[in-house]
Amino acid sequence: MKKLLSIIVFVCIVLPLSAQWSSDPSVNNIVYSNGETFGSLTATDEATGMTYIQWFVLSSSGMRPMMQLYDNQGVAQWQENGIIISTNQNSTALYGTALEVSSDGCALVAFADERNGDMNPFIYKISQTGEFLWGNNGIQLSSSEAYRIYVYPCNDGSAWAAWYGETCYMRHINADGTTDPIITIENNSDFGHVICDDSNNAIMAYFHQTGGTFMWPNREVKVCKYSTSGAPIWLAATIIQSYSYNFSTELQLVSDGLGGGYVATIPVINDRHQAVIAHFNSNGTATTPMAGAFASLESSAYNYYPTISVDPTTNNCIMFFRRSNVDENTFQLKGQCFTVTGSRLWTNTGVSFSGYNDYVYPITSASVPTGGAVLIYEFGDANNQSTIKALRVDADGEFVWDNESVYMCNLPSSKSISHVCTGFHNGQVIYAWNDARLPQGLYAQNLKLDGTLGPIQISTISGDANGDGNVNVSDINTVISYISENEPEDFIFDNADVNGDNTIDIRDIVLIVNIIMQ
Repeated sequence: MKKLLSIIVFVCIVLPLSAQWSSDPSVNNIVYSNGETFGSLTATDEATGMTYIQWFVLSSSGMRPMMQLYDNQGVAQWQENGIIISTNQNSTALYGTALEVSSDGCALVAFADERNGDMNPFIYKISQTGEFLWGNNGIQLSSSEAYRIYVYPCNDGSAWAAWYGETCYMRHINADGTTDPIITIENNSDFGHVICDDSNNAIMAYFHQTGGTFMWPNREVKVCKYSTSGAPIWLAATIIQSYSYNFSTELQLVSDGLGGGYVATIPVINDRHQAVIAHFNSNGTATTPMAGAFASLESSAYNYYPTISVDPTTNNCIMFFRRSNVDENTFQLKGQCFTVTGSRLWTNTGVSFSGYNDYVYPITSASVPTGGAVLIYEFGDANNQSTIKALRVDADGEFVWDNESVYMCNLPSSKSISHVCTGFHNGQVIYAWNDARLPQGLYAQNLKLDGTLGPIQISTISGDANGDGNVNVSDINTVISYISENEPEDFIFDNADVNGDNTIDIRDIVLIVNIIMQ
C-alpha cells in the first residue's frame, strides 16, 4: 500500500508549467488559483535555486497543507495548483507551520494537526521529485500539543524541530528519518525558536514566564544549547531581563555567523511597545545589556513589528521596524543596525525610510551577500487595500536603488502576508502572499539585487562561478569566498562545481586555473 501511495504521488508530479517570473508588478506569478490560502512560506535550495512554496487551504477536514516547487527561473515543476501534503484531520485555526530546505535539497515541512485527536506536531521531508522520504504521513514528533513550530536544517541532511504546548520542546531528526530523544525545556516556557551550529548542535531561544497575567505575562528571554543526543551543552541563561509582553508576542532568532545569535522581540515598557535585540556569543553568554538594545531611544513613540537579518560582511544585526506616534494613527518605516555589544550604528533613533503619514508594515527582510539588507513591506491604506514594495540599503543605512523603493506588486487589494522570504540565492529573493484580487489565491514574485523583477540570467559556462560569461581570476576569488562562507553575491554552484561532485572545494579551483591557462 505504501508503495502504491508513492506511485500516486509521483504520477501527480506532471510536466512543468510554462510561466517564468513576471517582470510586471501588476501581474505576478499565481501559485494557487482556487481561492483563499493561509500561512504561505518559501524556502530555496542554495545549490540549485529550486524554491519550495508551501501554504494551507480550508477543506472539509480543516486546514490542508499544500506545496509547489519552482526552478530558479520561476517555472513550476509540479502540477497546476501544487500537491497536497496531507489530508489528515486538522483544526480550522492555523497555529503555526515551518518550511526549510535540507542540505540535500529536500523540503522540510512541519505543522500540527488533529489526526490523533490533539494538536500534535509532524514533520515531512519531500524531495524535488515529490517523493515523501519520511513516509506519506510524515514523522510524529511528539504526543504533546504543539502551537508554533520551527525547523532548522543541519549540514548532513538531518534537521532540528522545535515546538511548544505547555512548555518548549525540541528534537533532532536524522537524514534517514530516525529520531533522537525529545528535549524538554524548563516549565513556563513558550515560543522556543531553534537554530544549529556547524556541529549540528541545537541552540534555542525562548520566553520564560516570570509572572503577570495570561494576557500580559512577564517574560525573560533565555538561550540554551543541546547536542543531538539530548545532552546539554549550555545550561539556560537569561539574555533579556523580565518585561511585560502581550501574550501573542513572539521572538525572532537568527545566527550571527560566529557561533552565536541575535534575538529580537517587543516588550511593553512604560506602556509602549519597544523593539529590542539581544546578542549571545558562541558560549551562550549575552554580550548586550540585560535590558536589551533598543532600536530607538525616542520615548514618545511605539516601535514594533521588527524583522532582523545579519550582514554577512560585518556580522552586525540590521533591524527594520514600524514607528508610530502614541495615538497610533501615523506610521513610518525605520531601521537600525546593532553591533554584537548592542551599539546602535544608525543614530540613537534609527534611520527613516518613509514619511510619517505612510501606512506601512514591515513584512520580512533578507541580508545581501555584499552587505546591507533588503526589506519587503506592505504599503497601503487604513481600508486594508495594500501593495507590496521593497527597498535595499547598504551597511550604512543608505538607499542602494535609484528609486529608493520598488513595487513587487502594485495592485491595491486585500492581502494576507507571510513573514518569510527565501533570502538571496542566485541573485534573487522570492516572496509569496495570499491576494484577494481575481482570481483569488496565492501569488509569488522574485526580486533581483538590482531592484528589478523577472527571469534571472545565469551563465552555464563551466568555471564561470560568478556568472559574468567569462572564466578568469575573479571566478577563483568567488569560489574562495564561497568556501570561506562569505556568501558571494554572484555565485553559480553548477558552474563552480567543475568536477561535478556536488561539492565546492580546492579541486574545483585547480580545474578553473587549468581552464584559464588553456
